[in-house]
Amino acid sequence: TESQYGFIGIVDHTADGKPLLRVPTISNISWNADTRDWYQRQKASPEGLVFHNLDNLFGRTVTHDEVVCTNNPAAHHASKGTPKGHPALESFLGLPLRFNNEVVGMIGLGNRDDGFDESLVQLLTPLTTTLGTLIHARSVEDRRLKAEAQLFTQATQDSLRDRKSTRLNSSH
Repeated sequence: TESQYGFIGIVDHTADGKPLLRVPTISNISWNADTRDWYQRQKASPEGLVFHNLDNLFGRTVTHDEVVCTNNPAAHHASKGTPKGHPALESFLGLPLRFNNEVVGMIGLGNRDDGFDESLVQLLTPLTTTLGTLIHARSVEDRRLKAEAQLFTQATQDSLRDRKSTRLNSSH
């Protein structure tokens, strides 16, 4: 897309149902020593970046299920500025990734020399559709693996032996 930076985020939810955005893949955003160290720690984390605050420009894509395309991000009504040390954001494109009309993720792109426009949104539509389907499929697979692990644990624990052991230990 000829953007200076970008990321793919996956929508998840906290225990109380609030949306958050997990960003397992992001372009190198290290602008100084502090952000370089931060970026390396996040890159090494199995969780990647996790954004809980979605009351901002990129969060609007997720929370309102809308394309955010602006060549003047500071003037956009959802803008809350940029974090300390972040380079100037001259343009931004946030594209929701959907499966069955539900937002499951997003693509965020920043600072394209020619700015962003509807033609780029249309060009990326097949990609957003495919990524939405892949994110959904991965989510289903993760839930299946978790359920299998729980069943394995339950099937391999001898609850009768555990109860006998507990009774014997408590009688001593």
